Amino acid sequence: MTKEQINPLSWTLVAVFTVVTLVWRLVPDALPPLVSMMLVMLLPFVFVFVHGLVNYRFRDVLVFAAITLVVSNIFENMSILTGFPFGHYYYTDGLGPSCSSCRF
Repeated sequence: MTKEQINPLSWTLVAVFTVVTLVWRLVPDALPPLVSMMLVMLLPFVFVFVHGLVNYRFRDVLVFAAITLVVSNIFENMSILTGFPFGHYYYTDGLGPSCSSCRF
């Protein structure tokens, strides 16, 4: 894909994400929890890869994603267990759908 093709695709992903997020917030039961959770999680993920592939090699984007995943999980888990660096916190149902609320 060329940069001219990627730009409209990127904006389309941003627009779809915005609409899905607004619908999810304004009418929580409009979409099944699993569908809304998948859309809210996967659309930004796809956007990052589409946007990253414009200027970088696929391997570089994967390495960046892997490093980001590992470092962010280390800090999140460290904060949950010790309170450092983000303080003690826990997750509530206020964050929206989670795997525990999905009906498989």
